[in-house]
Formats: sequence, C-alpha cells, structure tokens
Amino acid sequence: DIGAVVNAFDSLPDANSSVPTCIVARTLKGKGISFMEAEPRTWHLGYLGPNDRDRAVAEIKERL
Repeated sequence: DIGAVVNAFDSLPDANSSVPTCIVARTLKGKGISFMEAEPRTWHLGYLGPNDRDRAVAEIKERL
C-alpha cells in the first residue's frame, strides 16, 4: 500500500529530531508471483535468474 508507506514517512519526526524512529513493515515477499510467495525464505535475498525472471514476467502479464 504505497499510500500507507508515504503517510508513514510523512509522519516521521524531523530528521534533526533526537527521537528514535522505526517503521515496521509487514510484507509478503514475492507478493503477486506464486512461486516466490510459496517460498518466501528462498526469495528474501534470492537470485532472479533468466528463467525465473521470465516466469515472473509471464505471471504479471497474465494479470494485465
């Protein structure tokens, strides 16, 4: 939710503030790509080689 991310950053204390700040984002790794969602630990820092890239692009194009 891009709007929520923008709102979170907009509501942060001033950069010169001494207030410690943290944004916690609960996300789904690989959201929208079935084989990535099914194996989130693999895709957290996974390498997207040419074959997987083609699979991911095909899934995205199916939804357009």
